[in-house]
Amino acid sequence: MFYRLSLALDNFGISIPIYAFLSIVDLALTRYSMIYLGALEANPVMDFLFAQSFYSAAAFKLGIVLMVGLICNHLWQHRQVRIVLAAGNIIMLAVVTYELANILGSIGA
Repeated sequence: MFYRLSLALDNFGISIPIYAFLSIVDLALTRYSMIYLGALEANPVMDFLFAQSFYSAAAFKLGIVLMVGLICNHLWQHRQVRIVLAAGNIIMLAVVTYELANILGSIGA
């Protein structure tokens, strides 16, 4: 099982879309939490961009995803890049899970 997971995470065609999807979900959940729950953005850069407009924050997030994708595409043959991207996906999954838990906890409260 772990071997299959490691093969999936070694695949550029899977890892980058997972990162992009989790980044979009993170952006949407953050916006929802800020609007409906009064949450504050912990990242000062994103906080500044959200204060300007949602579209500024979304454009920045898209730029980060594109930059990560281009860098990983260029350096994919190095195993360290695949490990860092897999770790980044796990961290993003933890962030999204945390945000979902907070939203669902506030709805149930």
